[in-house]
Amino acid sequence: MKTVAIIGGGPAGAMAAERLARGGVRVTLFEEKPGWEKPCGGALTARVLRRYSFLTAVAPEARYVREAQFAGAKGVLATFRLRQPVAIYSRAKLNRALLGRAAEAGAEIVEDRIVSLARAGAGWRLEGRRQLCQADFVLLAAGARSRLRVSLAGDLQPRDFMHTFGYYVPGQDERLRVAFFDDFEGYAWAFPRTDHLSIGVCGRVGDSGMPELRARLQGFVNRFGYRTDGAPVYAHLLPALTAESWSNLRLAGPQWALAGDIAGLVDPVTGEGVYYAMRSGELLAESLLEGSPASYPQRIWQDFGSELVCAARLRALFYRTDFLGSPISTHMIRFSSRSQAVLGLLQDLIEGTQAYSNLPTRIYGRVAASLVEIAANSLGAELPYPRSAES
Repeated sequence: MKTVAIIGGGPAGAMAAERLARGGVRVTLFEEKPGWEKPCGGALTARVLRRYSFLTAVAPEARYVREAQFAGAKGVLATFRLRQPVAIYSRAKLNRALLGRAAEAGAEIVEDRIVSLARAGAGWRLEGRRQLCQADFVLLAAGARSRLRVSLAGDLQPRDFMHTFGYYVPGQDERLRVAFFDDFEGYAWAFPRTDHLSIGVCGRVGDSGMPELRARLQGFVNRFGYRTDGAPVYAHLLPALTAESWSNLRLAGPQWALAGDIAGLVDPVTGEGVYYAMRSGELLAESLLEGSPASYPQRIWQDFGSELVCAARLRALFYRTDFLGSPISTHMIRFSSRSQAVLGLLQDLIEGTQAYSNLPTRIYGRVAASLVEIAANSLGAELPYPRSAES
């Protein structure tokens, strides 16, 4: 493997470029707009910060938030202090920092958009708007809407995406805020950055159109008193693969691979993508440096792919299943203010340490235990078990 071309300079492409360049591979990364602002919340959880601790040094301009407020359907509200702070970044600054590490490692960063790629002998011929390039291996790490994916791995289905719509609002806040709705696969958010707030909403394609998303976001804005007049607007497509699409997902082939958003490697419940983008870029680099590119899909599956499949299967449980008259998300928010066990579960989900594979068991166990706990407290009875977030 002499030369690798990477299309896309987001977290997946930049991470792969940096690791490959440090391993002695000649890397050319193509990105039309280095350091662009991506329409998203920009929150990095404790799991991301632990694995990629260098971020606090190379990208120090983050807002560290230690308080959260979650709103459920029917007016349920819970405010609590986070066990571990969440770092909220401007994606433009985060992307520039990751590209800077790749360039420092020896990767060549080219400001160009690749418009086509075709086989050239055992490798590839890439045509950009400004130049041509040849490479032995191609990593496609562009955005979810790139049409280059079709020629390699086919297209994703409309149901594999969520619409997002929102504003960049001037101002400051001390807490992040998330609101869920009744019988709706999506949520609204307000994440404070260093000099503004990212306020938005997401909903599954096919379930809700843009007018409904705007209406839901406006209700969120009105409820919490945000001022969006004249604020810049954004809209975006966010991958959220169904379980069926996961069973047919192609991540690699002869001399090519996909990583990050364009591969669909996003948590279909929370919409978190930065961690999986960086991790997929890292795993692809490890596969190539070890001379085993075909091992990349299996590495993804063993590392986090199987968990994301579980998430895809549990999405309806989290957002839609009617359990005692409300979605599970509403019960978790309601009981988190009364039960340390449920609050601990919610904290684990925020930090990214709660596995989806045993989430249903833990949810039902915690909610049932909370009902007993609340009933016992109301009667003044002594609890038969310790009241601990770790219970």
